[in-house]
Amino acid sequence: MNRRILLAWELGRGRGHAYIAGWVARALRRRGYEPIAAIKQLDSADVIAAIDPDTACIQAPIWPDLLAGSPILPSDPPVTLGDTMGQVGLRSSASVRQVLRAWDQLFKEIEPAAVVADFAPGALLAARGRLPSIAIGDCTTLPPATMKNFPLLSDRAVGSKYEESQLIDAVNGALRETSRATLAYLPEVFAADRSCVAAFSELDPYREHRDHPNAAPWLPAWDHGATRSGDEIFAYISMRPQFEATIVRALQSIVKQGIPVRVHMPAHDAEALALLEELGVMVERAALPFEDIQRRSRLVLSVGSLGFVSCALVAGIPQIVLPLGDFTYVASAIEQLGAGRSIKLQAGNPLEVPLLAQAIVDIYRDENILARAQEIAPSFSRRLAPPPEEAVARYVEDLIGSA
Repeated sequence: MNRRILLAWELGRGRGHAYIAGWVARALRRRGYEPIAAIKQLDSADVIAAIDPDTACIQAPIWPDLLAGSPILPSDPPVTLGDTMGQVGLRSSASVRQVLRAWDQLFKEIEPAAVVADFAPGALLAARGRLPSIAIGDCTTLPPATMKNFPLLSDRAVGSKYEESQLIDAVNGALRETSRATLAYLPEVFAADRSCVAAFSELDPYREHRDHPNAAPWLPAWDHGATRSGDEIFAYISMRPQFEATIVRALQSIVKQGIPVRVHMPAHDAEALALLEELGVMVERAALPFEDIQRRSRLVLSVGSLGFVSCALVAGIPQIVLPLGDFTYVASAIEQLGAGRSIKLQAGNPLEVPLLAQAIVDIYRDENILARAQEIAPSFSRRLAPPPEEAVARYVEDLIGSA
């Protein structure tokens, strides 16, 4: 029996997708399968190797607009997932056709028995009707394929940049040109034989459209019972330079008030980080295990990435979310849960630094938010088992049989 499983990752920033590939690869290998990872960023192969050293990593097909240097954080953030699809190239039949043919060539070379696709609409379209497929992701990267269109990701969002009718026309043009069946609606680009949406439902903007329950979120293992013994503010920030500078200046102001601040800012250069240390901010140049963050922190700041926000919910740590465009709904969910606050930065506002610093200090000292975060933490912790990679491995067995 063919035991080769192709793990595909096309879109999305950050190394979290590499961790997902590694966890899935390890779960599959334990069942006797041979995973091969086609990944967007080959410089993340070390993450996969640390989890499952025998998994080979190759370059996944790259959407032409990403090759052309489209900004990772555009000046006009997407307000629907359709906007994201348009930005990477789905607005062009030629781009879609190029990606489909690249995946076809990989399928021919690797001859996988099934495809496991993480934020990989091109791989899913290429596999459709030809190979068994499992779509995986979190609630941002794996919307329900049964929707007729992508909803706005925020109540405050207005006007999509791309008309979905134009995008579906481009996709269907490429599908016809490569002898494939066309789609009725754009969300069908995420259709698969099985789907595993790994996220807490409270953070899921598509929860009303789901027809099956979510799996546990993709999170690293750590001691959830670690005793909190510190009173630090921990900031995990990677934003546009003008916003990052505002946050840094606010954190410097807070340190002067005697509140300990620790940061991990992977996009910051070494000279800027050294200056932060001189001003009294504790700087972590490598990512911290979340157990260390849980022990030390009374409050955490982030841009709203699902993994970090979910870890803080499990740990019972109050949080401030400074959302990027497509994480606005995560920030709103944290406010609705009462476990923290959302703060939208305004570039160019001369009062932004003192206002932000004061808001952070107020939330840091808010006993009600702390009590609420700790009250709801057990309900999130209980939903971490079984891990989502086990569900993915079972789906593979359902589709192609036990190895």
